[in-house]
Amino acid sequence: MKRILMLGCIVLLLCQTVAFAHEMPDEEMYISGITVGDTLGYAKMIFGNPEQVQRQPYTEKRDIGYLYLSDGLQIRGETEWSNTIDEDDLIIWNVFANNEKWETPSGIRVGMPYTKVVELFGEGRLMYHSHRNKPYEYKGQSKTLSIFVDPQNDLIKSISVVKSSFGEFK
Repeated sequence: MKRILMLGCIVLLLCQTVAFAHEMPDEEMYISGITVGDTLGYAKMIFGNPEQVQRQPYTEKRDIGYLYLSDGLQIRGETEWSNTIDEDDLIIWNVFANNEKWETPSGIRVGMPYTKVVELFGEGRLMYHSHRNKPYEYKGQSKTLSIFVDPQNDLIKSISVVKSSFGEFK
């Protein structure tokens, strides 16, 4: 009876580990100090004025991107069209980096082997597979970290933090 109970506990523990294999703490979902929920003005304070500002006029929300092209960084903020706040006050919904200059708190960066991420957080959920990308997704409470991997050499090509559809900003 003890063996059956112990075996049952082990199986339950293993099932729970598999169920949470694709999760990552929200504290990890920062790219060089910026994350979803911050403002575009805060990003500008840290990184300086963007090289280019991209305004999307034909979207359902007021969507503005701050592009730091030479540094491989893009930060996007949004609000409702009826909200007339200054663009620096827009809430960031996406941070995207494709340059090794930027990293997460644990050191995930472009150019490193994806196996290092697996060692830290386990295998992410493979969203799809193409000849150009293998994107892995890690869910948090209110954010999602995506890691785009080169299928030829298994090196990280880019990383992105986005607002999760199921989460709210804190």
